[in-house]
Amino acid sequence: MASLLNSATFISRKADGTPNALGKVYTYAAGTLTPLDTYTTQAGSVANTNPVTLDADGTAQVWLTTSLSYRV
Repeated sequence: MASLLNSATFISRKADGTPNALGKVYTYAAGTLTPLDTYTTQAGSVANTNPVTLDADGTAQVWLTTSLSYRV
């Protein structure tokens, strides 16, 4: 089961406040460069790509596994 990372939708904005369209979110095991899966839903049944590519609004669904420590 995955748990929510602060909110179901990861939101990224540039310094000027515009959406970070098609930005990338990389996730690793904390303290390493070992990639860790995130998921598209709370059920944790469908993994995101790593890196997660943000949509035109600079957002993506990013759910984490509760038993793991992540570096984002």
